[in-house]
Amino acid sequence: MSGGKDSLSLLHTMKQAQYALAKENITFTMGAVTVDPKHSGFDPSPLIPYMKSLGVPYFFEEQCIMQTAMEKGPEQVSSICSFCSRLKRGRLYSCARKNGYNVLALGKQ
Repeated sequence: MSGGKDSLSLLHTMKQAQYALAKENITFTMGAVTVDPKHSGFDPSPLIPYMKSLGVPYFFEEQCIMQTAMEKGPEQVSSICSFCSRLKRGRLYSCARKNGYNVLALGKQ
């Protein structure tokens, strides 16, 4: 959950599906997770009260992705975007498993 239009659209679509499917006795639980890459331009703090207002369990993971990329250098990290994406996805899978979720849904442009 980055808070961007893709992740928020997915969240609201899943909330609507959860509501509609409950009428058919099909239920599921869901949560949201943000991986903060510790980049100065990213502030996910507004998501905390928003997730609470929606009744969605919210998990917050931190990982110094930019620092790790810089330490590895350009010879090991040819693309910051793909490196960041791989590390974030690993944290998402780990958080899902740790909290009892067995499906990961990603909003993507």
